Amino acid sequence: MKNLILLILVIATSACNKKVSSQNKSSSSNYQAVAYEALGITPVAFQENETNEYVLATFQEEGTVPGPQPLKYVVIKIADNSIVKKESIPQGSVKWTSDYQVEIIAPPGMIKNNNETIADYTYLFNVKTGVKVRKTKATY
Repeated sequence: MKNLILLILVIATSACNKKVSSQNKSSSSNYQAVAYEALGITPVAFQENETNEYVLATFQEEGTVPGPQPLKYVVIKIADNSIVKKESIPQGSVKWTSDYQVEIIAPPGMIKNNNETIADYTYLFNVKTGVKVRKTKATY
């Protein structure tokens, strides 16, 4: 249920934030093709960063079996349609937090101890540098 709500929010956000100029229309069809091929499915949502240099493509299948389905995502550099990051996380979310930073929440099925929080499984990924750091260790 939580993942379904997240999926609806991602779709709604993507629809609200869509900024497509006539020049970007050909770029968008190129990165869409790259995302389809990289993920092996048709992504549900595309969300460009504020500078329109990168796009986040996400897909989460509606489950036919009980429990959350994996979230598949890919980050693509639009200029050359290169894949910056591709991953599938069993449960969690991914979103832009700044022009070049993606927040990835990837909790395990079982929490290791009672002292852990969702922040212990939250990572920040810089799409320009390729550096991934745990949010609890990140400095702002």
